[in-house]
Amino acid sequence: MAYSIYHFFADLCEKKREFLSEKKLENFPFDKQILSCVGDGKFPDLAIKLNDGDEMLFVAVLETGTFQDIEIPQFRLNPARGVDIPDLDLGIKAPSQNYATSEPFVSAYERLLGSEYDALIVLTDYQKRKLHPPLKLQVIEWHYFLNTELADFALTAIARKHRDWLIVQSEAWTQKIFRFLAYINQSDWRASRLLRIVDVMQNEEQVQRLV
Repeated sequence: MAYSIYHFFADLCEKKREFLSEKKLENFPFDKQILSCVGDGKFPDLAIKLNDGDEMLFVAVLETGTFQDIEIPQFRLNPARGVDIPDLDLGIKAPSQNYATSEPFVSAYERLLGSEYDALIVLTDYQKRKLHPPLKLQVIEWHYFLNTELADFALTAIARKHRDWLIVQSEAWTQKIFRFLAYINQSDWRASRLLRIVDVMQNEEQVQRLV
């Protein structure tokens, strides 16, 4: 039988009382058939390796609470690629306090145009809690973003500032500049330097100071 993260959480629900009363997570009788691997990892890291579970927990709340009285099929989950919950056209991101998370974009140009889907961002205290097992995550903040709100603020500001001027100068150069903004690796120092030049490209004196 093929097991999934759904079976993992279903097993936890069946053993809810025992799960809540067990002080040491490593002593909890997990169904070993459900675990994809069992190594020497220390909790909570071993549990985290299974799946972060954010999408599954969110869907569990929707199905058992929000849509409980509505006859609908089970929601599909697709966290590996595209939108997390395609039935709702909704993405989910759950960064911890270091804000380290992947960009919620399918296409590079969504950095300028916004995402195709809305997204729910849930900030957790994982970085703090993981140091003090057993792991009990807490949601610190959350925000629902419309798809157009998910564009990169700094890159979009540069694109809007120069858009009309660039189109007058050259449509081909407009496309090249926008492509650069869409695909830039902002962690690369050379790309970051070029971005500063693009930001002031209408001011020759400022460009000369940066070159």
